[in-house]
Amino acid sequence: MKLGIDLVHIPRIETLLRDAAHVAAVFSPEEMAADVHTMAGRFAAKEAYFKASGAKGDWRSVQVLRRETGEPYLVCPDGARARLSISHDGDYAIAVVLIE
Repeated sequence: MKLGIDLVHIPRIETLLRDAAHVAAVFSPEEMAADVHTMAGRFAAKEAYFKASGAKGDWRSVQVLRRETGEPYLVCPDGARARLSISHDGDYAIAVVLIE
């Protein structure tokens, strides 16, 4: 098993979201959400995945989506089975990824 964790400052992600080219390089259309907190959590989840996997790759190749129940999940480029938890508090979002 491999573990990755990432903490992001939501105002920094808010700034990133103003740059359409950067958004297109990081997020797939399916990941786009109106809420900056959701986007910050997704960004942290991708970072946590890269830390856990040791991979450096295409940001869009890792997708952070939600099940109908609202639970977030990862679609990994290598087909790896990964567990994901995302949380928010104030100006911060955190994500933990466990790759089995």
